[in-house]
Amino acid sequence: MESTLFERNSGLIEARVDDQLVMMDIDSGTYYGLDQVGIRVWECLENPIAIADLVKTLRREFDVSELQCVSEVSVYLRDLVSKGLIREVS
Repeated sequence: MESTLFERNSGLIEARVDDQLVMMDIDSGTYYGLDQVGIRVWECLENPIAIADLVKTLRREFDVSELQCVSEVSVYLRDLVSKGLIREVS
């Protein structure tokens, strides 16, 4: 899974509200909110990116071990995929 590429789905409207990013899925009308780390992950997903590259970026910016970062990013990306916010790129 570390070499799988992920990118954002395009059917979302997003806006910054204070220190959060609020998004709405146009098709379902569902709202989502991201915190500081979630926002950074979202920014990195603007273009297709592999988990390994995302982990490298996050580790440079946040104080987190590689094992913890890989584990948490993998779970987070699976959650975003299940909600239809991002997709795997072949």
